[in-house]
Amino acid sequence: MGLEWLDGLPSLRTLNLSNNPLQTVVGYRPLEEVLVSLDLSHSRLNCSDERLIWLYSWQLDAGRQLARANATRCAVTRVQYATIHGLPVLAVLRLALTVQRQCPSAPPFGCSCDLVQVQYAPDSGTVSPVILEVHCDSRGLHSFPPQLPEGSTLLSIKNNSLTDLGPVIGNHSSYSKLTTVYLDGNLLEAEDVNQLEGSDLIDRYAILSLTRNRLQTLPIHAFEYALRKESSNVDSLYLEGNPWLCDCTSPFTFTFKSWLVSRNKLLRNRLKIRCGSGPLASGPPPSPPLLSLSWRELCGGLQINWWDVTNGLLAAVLLVMAARFAYDVAVYRRTGKLPLLSRPDGKRTSREARWQNAGQIRS
Repeated sequence: MGLEWLDGLPSLRTLNLSNNPLQTVVGYRPLEEVLVSLDLSHSRLNCSDERLIWLYSWQLDAGRQLARANATRCAVTRVQYATIHGLPVLAVLRLALTVQRQCPSAPPFGCSCDLVQVQYAPDSGTVSPVILEVHCDSRGLHSFPPQLPEGSTLLSIKNNSLTDLGPVIGNHSSYSKLTTVYLDGNLLEAEDVNQLEGSDLIDRYAILSLTRNRLQTLPIHAFEYALRKESSNVDSLYLEGNPWLCDCTSPFTFTFKSWLVSRNKLLRNRLKIRCGSGPLASGPPPSPPLLSLSWRELCGGLQINWWDVTNGLLAAVLLVMAARFAYDVAVYRRTGKLPLLSRPDGKRTSREARWQNAGQIRS
């Protein structure tokens, strides 16, 4: 609801709008300048609506007050803002005003900031951010904003022209709480992402998305080192849409393929990771997923499969045994002699003796 409908009341000093299902009250400058008391208690104010922030700035001036402020609480219309529900309006709006002032919304960045979840300290009456999102997608940016709202936890800066990781991997305080970073659709190359090694971000991120960049290789050892730490909070890593190196002469290709297999829970959309550079790179239609390629397809030529070798050896042994058995049977039928290994104590059998005696008589 806007206050412009009261424009015809220049002498209005007190306004009581309590016990109404109001979700927002849009400020109106002429009325703001004359109003000294406003009662919005027992309403259903949506504190995630930026149009309500004027209320906190207005009541800071001497002689102005939000009547029954303790009974003026936030309500939510979306589940994601559930932690704001029931909190004092002025406490939440104070933080929302700070976020608004620190948000890089002015040109050339044009970002938007969203205070999603908060934590309330009843003793001090203060509210601090738990989830604070900054969105700077598709702004034609060549660099990161110099500052984010303090306590920012998510940065989405997709579909721009970034060529380095800038303050994301630096010691900038406003970037130090980031745990979710979306860098999709930029111009990042392998040497840029190599800067993640040793940075704070690789130790604290929960979600990192690097899809649709120019990555051919990745510092896998750096990610593995971070994953093995007990303090690791890593949940998801997105890498599809990059021109990954597939070359039989490169150790990276085999390490990367093995890593895709072993880290199936971490590497989301791993079946969409394809070769984009090296001998197997091809234009449309895209090459098959790297995980689907056999070592023979990766390297070409004859490749040793040890299971095949083992099965071949077993088959050869069976053929030799069958041939030997057929030979022994033929000898036994002709001469009556058993194979040496079949005779107990290597002695002649009675049938062998009869065959030998018959031969002596004939002679």
